[in-house]
Amino acid sequence: MKRTAFTVLLSFALAAALFASGGQSQQQQSSQSSGASIVTPPGTFPVVNTPISLKVFAGGSASIENFETNDFTKFYEQKTGIKLIWQVAPPTSITEQRRLSLASGDYPDFYMAAGITKDEEVLYGTEGVLIPLNNLIDTYGYWMKDMFSDLPDARAMITTPDGNIYSLPMAMDHLHALYPNKMFINTEWMNKLGLQTPVTTEDFYNVMMAFKTKDPNGNGKADEIPHITEAATGTAISGLWRYFVNSFIQMDANGFLVDKNNKVDTAYNKPELRQALAYVNRLVSDGLIDRTSFSISNAELRQLAENPGAQIIGSTVTQAPSSIYSMTSDRQKNFDAIAPLRGPGGVQLSFLDPSAQISTGALAITKSCKYPEAVVRWVDWFFNQEGLMDMRIGREGIEWDWAQPGDLSYTGAPALWINIGAQGGSTNAFWMQYGVASYNRHTKQKGFFDDKFYASEGLNTRLYVYTRDSYIPYKPANNLPPMYFEADVLNPIVQPLNDIGNYVNQMWARFATGDLALTDANWNNYVNTLNQMGIQNVISAYQKTFDTYLKNAGK
Repeated sequence: MKRTAFTVLLSFALAAALFASGGQSQQQQSSQSSGASIVTPPGTFPVVNTPISLKVFAGGSASIENFETNDFTKFYEQKTGIKLIWQVAPPTSITEQRRLSLASGDYPDFYMAAGITKDEEVLYGTEGVLIPLNNLIDTYGYWMKDMFSDLPDARAMITTPDGNIYSLPMAMDHLHALYPNKMFINTEWMNKLGLQTPVTTEDFYNVMMAFKTKDPNGNGKADEIPHITEAATGTAISGLWRYFVNSFIQMDANGFLVDKNNKVDTAYNKPELRQALAYVNRLVSDGLIDRTSFSISNAELRQLAENPGAQIIGSTVTQAPSSIYSMTSDRQKNFDAIAPLRGPGGVQLSFLDPSAQISTGALAITKSCKYPEAVVRWVDWFFNQEGLMDMRIGREGIEWDWAQPGDLSYTGAPALWINIGAQGGSTNAFWMQYGVASYNRHTKQKGFFDDKFYASEGLNTRLYVYTRDSYIPYKPANNLPPMYFEADVLNPIVQPLNDIGNYVNQMWARFATGDLALTDANWNNYVNTLNQMGIQNVISAYQKTFDTYLKNAGK
């Protein structure tokens, strides 16, 4: 149904008028005392038989001018019969305000896009602050059940060790986000020098050496940077390591690997990891990886990428060229993603981040909520095509329109819709790209396999093609999923995890830059230090948690 001005049916207007008339509290009490359900059947509107109000703690967004006066908010209040009383935490203080709220004892009816962590779900779920959603999903969910059908692992990913679900997720089907660390290489330089796409780690070395010595930017200066990648912050493993290590041994975002028997181990202390360090050290020592890759920020890398004069960057590891280049820049058109490199032992694996598909904590209901079934019914529509488009993408005919017959989505399937308005800045017309509910199954946005492939509007198509052709074929056979830890399992390893993360980042950078030689003595000292820090206890904790995950998943 086309809705360009958020028009509503008369019955919704009458429901809103009833709410405004002051009859709400009496009817709520009557519903509770009689035991009658306040909600209408799943998949129907309005959501409630009698208008109600619910308090929500919402994470703020710079893209949404004002939740209370937003056109979509007012439309959805009338459509559902549910008025929200907003407590909006600014983006800069969501974490602090959420923590204060959870510890206060004075809870909203539900939290939305507030960044609730897995640890908080376990803690406040087992304490009874957050209520289990299992039966609510099964009884009152309608469109959200499509997500669980399409993503069989989704339910296990949002189930805590006690078997309960305490939050609804954001579920995404942007396939490229599962493979966030791709190698982008300057194909203009490769074509100019007559180079073939590198397949092995040795091929890559040779291409980088040509970039360094053969003046591919043609300015007569030795100013080319063959490879540079943004450094990680905190204890995170940088994209450089995520890409190169997987040519020697499987490694996930936390340094772990899983074998075919579901045994958890770490790559940190393996001989293959030492080989990866030696390879990167060779590239750094020969001036093929810029030393600032272990310290440079994204802002600094962007400035370097867009420097005046000739283009100087030959390759980088990132999720998309837009991470360092403006999509209006001609320079980004020179970069294409290549597959993971095959190492000397035949290992050739993509770095996979399964948390990119299912993000927990998008919506959680508290024990203070009198009508939890109404909250589930309220959010359910956002898992639906129409609700999703209205909430996240905007107004039909203004921000988006239906695709034409024959249009293809960026996955090559028939397209459903196409952007016709700018997505950026802020608006008071809809909840632009707000982080609640799912847009899985509904991202069949028109793709561009033509001359717009390298343009801004073709970016999703471009990333999908790279992922499909160069990264999915090298997906690891087994991988640790995002998991919930029980408090008694997590608490003893919190400090060791932090210490190990800092130590690994420090030592890998020292080994790579030659600040510390990769001798037997230094390597053995590194491994022994990991043992002293409790690496085996960390592995055991992950194994126990993974076993619980597999049990909940029925595997």
